Amino acid sequence: MWEPILRIIAILLTVSIALAPWLYPNYSVFSRRFVTGIEKLQTPRVTDEDVEAGYIERGETGFSEIKLASELAYGLYEDVERIWLVWGAPPAIVDFARQDADLGGFGDNGLVYAEKSDSETIRLRYRPGSPQQTRRLEDLRAGGMLVAQQRGQRLTGSLAILWASIMIVVVAF
Repeated sequence: MWEPILRIIAILLTVSIALAPWLYPNYSVFSRRFVTGIEKLQTPRVTDEDVEAGYIERGETGFSEIKLASELAYGLYEDVERIWLVWGAPPAIVDFARQDADLGGFGDNGLVYAEKSDSETIRLRYRPGSPQQTRRLEDLRAGGMLVAQQRGQRLTGSLAILWASIMIVVVAF
């Protein structure tokens, strides 16, 4: 009586195991929230005369996903309240982000930094030679994709173990 049901479940699991590694990184809840967080970072929410800044803060949709990707992309393991993307001339960025050092560079540039609860800032990404890569958040996007792939691999492994367990039961009976 249970054998046909278990066989159908095994077939569905087989399809799921085949599709999960390709579908999960692009269509998961994690990926959608991560994209929402990226959009918040790239949307200017604070505009000064020389600086545009987008941020995402703790509690907003996408913050935990951005924070997790920041661990891989930037090595950010500290507890932070906000993550910022600031765009403008380097002297204005230094003033806005309360950075201690002169950033150097010329023309508009971007800085990604994190802000702790005590208002201390942690520089995550500043490369004067490649400002567009900073503005597009390429490192952060790569970190998000790696996290999504890792989660997809875990899902695939769990489905494979479940499939093997069901197959043992089907064969045993």
